[in-house]
Amino acid sequence: ERFNGDISRVLTNQTLSAYPNPFTDQLEIQIPYAIGNENSGIFLYDLQGRQIMTGHFPGDQQTIRWNTASLMPGMYFLHVQSGGIEQTIKVVKTQ
Repeated sequence: ERFNGDISRVLTNQTLSAYPNPFTDQLEIQIPYAIGNENSGIFLYDLQGRQIMTGHFPGDQQTIRWNTASLMPGMYFLHVQSGGIEQTIKVVKTQ
């Protein structure tokens, strides 16, 4: 699966966020619109659009701590699908 790089669409006033950014071994992801029974899908893509990491979490989990120790340093796209909303932000991994 490939990501096309379109981060211009924001569908809600409740915005996905991740910190720290830049990050090292762990990324905390805030999904304020995560409610309900539908699982949240979290996907990390490199700049070429290749899917690097994937995670699925309970739909009502608004804070997710993701272990990123195995990632190479660089820029990534963090894409979240939750509650019928999709958002993407840029994140940066440092050493």
